Amino acid sequence: MRPSHAPLRVDAVYLVDVTADAEAKTITWEELARVPLGVSKG
Repeated sequence: MRPSHAPLRVDAVYLVDVTADAEAKTITWEELARVPLGVSKG
């Protein structure tokens, strides 16, 4: 199966706070919230 035709499932999206440090040449992030997608089972 070619990657462009591979199935992909997204079950959540995340809200993150991203910080760039130009001097250290790094990008870091802190997870602020997770938003589940789809129907919950239970």
